[in-house]
Amino acid sequence: MKWQNVIIISLCLVMSARVKAAPVALHIDNTHSSIQFSVPFLAISEVTGRFERFCGNFVVDETNMASSRLELFIDASSINTGLKIRDRDLVEKYLQTKTYPIIYFKSKTVRKANAKQFEVTGDLKLHGVSKELRIILTVVGDIINDEKAREMGFKLQSFALNRRDYGILEGAMGSSSVGDTVTISSVIRVRDVTPYRKGIDAQYPEKNAALTFPFSRSFHGKAGEHVVLIEDAGNYFLAFSDDEWSWFAQAKVVGLNLYKLMSFSRLVEVKADAITFTPFGEEAKLLIKEN
Repeated sequence: MKWQNVIIISLCLVMSARVKAAPVALHIDNTHSSIQFSVPFLAISEVTGRFERFCGNFVVDETNMASSRLELFIDASSINTGLKIRDRDLVEKYLQTKTYPIIYFKSKTVRKANAKQFEVTGDLKLHGVSKELRIILTVVGDIINDEKAREMGFKLQSFALNRRDYGILEGAMGSSSVGDTVTISSVIRVRDVTPYRKGIDAQYPEKNAALTFPFSRSFHGKAGEHVVLIEDAGNYFLAFSDDEWSWFAQAKVVGLNLYKLMSFSRLVEVKADAITFTPFGEEAKLLIKEN
């Protein structure tokens, strides 16, 4: 092999290693991930369920793990146990989602336990109560996709919470019928969405702009689209659904009543009687306020 080829190959390997080692912000893909739970019932059975809507990001810096961080936001009202009357009871009387709409986990430390596991310690805020929590994420896969963007898949090592520690006490049937231990499991896909955002971050940086209209409303479109805006402790979220699919995304203020979605290349403008939903670089789609 010629020495020129050896040099070229060596440079390519070094550059490849650097690309992989560079910090990367990976966003949670709600539509290809799942968060499940189980709760004992009457000491003879279990109720299982899941949360349908969540979002977040995992910043991985393999050259300096101390700067890595993980955030997860769950729409508490998206709980689904397969029985509407039970879900309504959980939403209204257990989770009290009108007061506590978002379940929030924010890391304090991230470390690699081994080549395939991350150990994350952070605070879980549930039902208005924050407590430290340690979780283990096992890497299922780590790839570079066709858009030259990194994707990873994780399986959460199941863990248990005591609902009473978070002030979640009794509902319509009384606390004695429902066990205190909630067991959580999850499979999460995260991906670098930079190639899909098409310059939206450069053109629309985050701002501290005043809001004329509250970010806690609901809209319907003529084609069956349903958009719900959720605000919690200065964080903004948008839940979208239509006849074909649904997703949940964090929104950042970029102007007066104007927001950008962090998982997609889209802008959202909130008005008095309507919401303008605009894929970046395309024509706007108008959704009328729900009566």
